[in-house]
Amino acid sequence: MNPIEGLFDARLVITDPTILWREVIGTVFGMASAVGGMHRKVWAWPVGIVGNVLLFTVFLGAVFGAPNPVNLLGQAGRQV
Repeated sequence: MNPIEGLFDARLVITDPTILWREVIGTVFGMASAVGGMHRKVWAWPVGIVGNVLLFTVFLGAVFGAPNPVNLLGQAGRQV
């Protein structure tokens, strides 16, 4: 397994359904982007784009072989 696959499949186990680290990091990036946008910071745009890309991969879980293989196509469409 290469390092990128390891990061892509990293999981946070709190309860029975596991949470992907991509989901946690994508949400943190989205919140940081919202705060930066409220303060009119230029860095908010690239941070928000990275968060959207991470969440897009989470919402297309069945395509990428996620532990919770649920396609949330509506949510993935919102990321686009």
